[in-house]
Amino acid sequence: MNFYIIHLERDRNRKANVSKLSEKLPGRINIINAIDGRELSEDYLEKFKTNKYFPPYPFKLRNTEIACFLSHRKAWEEIIKFEDEGAVIMEDDVEVDEILFNNSLEIIKNYSSKDDFIRLPYKNRENPRKIFAKHNDAFLIRPKVIGLGMQCQFVGVDAAKKLLNNTIFFDRPVDTTLQMFWVTKIEPKAILPSGISEISGQVGGTSIHSYEKIYKKLFREIIRPLYRFIFYIISSYKTFFRS
Repeated sequence: MNFYIIHLERDRNRKANVSKLSEKLPGRINIINAIDGRELSEDYLEKFKTNKYFPPYPFKLRNTEIACFLSHRKAWEEIIKFEDEGAVIMEDDVEVDEILFNNSLEIIKNYSSKDDFIRLPYKNRENPRKIFAKHNDAFLIRPKVIGLGMQCQFVGVDAAKKLLNNTIFFDRPVDTTLQMFWVTKIEPKAILPSGISEISGQVGGTSIHSYEKIYKKLFREIIRPLYRFIFYIISSYKTFFRS
């Protein structure tokens, strides 16, 4: 199996973890040089900061969030260029439990298809709407509500094509966009437990969230639950009519 690790070259704090992952992962390792938000022009960045989809995203996209989305698009492009079936994409702030992670890989090998986008979340929060397969203690599910986070996922080559075609323009972070299956035309599955841990605190902290003034943080804390509630209603409605 092939693995793509998204890594920002100037982030020296995470370089050691990339090396560690490269030694542990059972397959061919490819390093994706992440898009650096500092190198993108303000005019280019500004076009992603206008709402297009409903419900409107209540926050202005950070430059780092745009760069993160573009980095995942870059990984999808690589899968289309070089993979017959698909590959696993990882961010550089993850750690793997080899036993649990191998269960996930066995499920991917035996039950995935070119059309699949399978999340390997670092938190076991999703409740299954449907269970597709089981290997040891791991389950392949379709969640009732698609979770957040892009730490690790399997992306089939046909799923990568759909994602690229349907995210030429985006107006919110990549994980929030992936929740909108009516936009991406992809309904993600998930493997629980996945064997993935998120260790950004051990490798210099997240590269997404920058310093914010207190009133902006307070605004986010107030508005975020309201957005998630509205999103849950819309998602449940679309899921009901999709089933």
